[in-house]
Amino acid sequence: MELSSASSSTYKAIATKSVASENYSRPVMARAVSYPSFHHQVVLVGDFLEDFRLVQPIAINFEQGDKGKVIASDDIFYMYGEGFTRQEAVRDYLSSLSEYYSLIESHNDAPSVGLFSYLQTYLRRK
Repeated sequence: MELSSASSSTYKAIATKSVASENYSRPVMARAVSYPSFHHQVVLVGDFLEDFRLVQPIAINFEQGDKGKVIASDDIFYMYGEGFTRQEAVRDYLSSLSEYYSLIESHNDAPSVGLFSYLQTYLRRK
């Protein structure tokens, strides 16, 4: 598979070719899509808001939402944020993530303690 030299680590196949006959089958070959001028993913790490710090990088994916909004989401905690710009969407995402932290932190049941423990491998209070 040929991959583009783009900085993102997400690749999508744009075309496939295969030849098959009754006695012979060749594996499917895929080519990587060329990326547009903007990136569909950024990585966040470090301090944010006033109380929190990302201690491990989190990749944020961008998608086009309804009515011109941008959606920022992750594939780890399945949180999202939205806004009319990428910055607004990331701010909303970080706000959602910090609210999730506060919510999970306040519960003492076994599933919440496990989730909170996992969340702390990425996010901590300063």
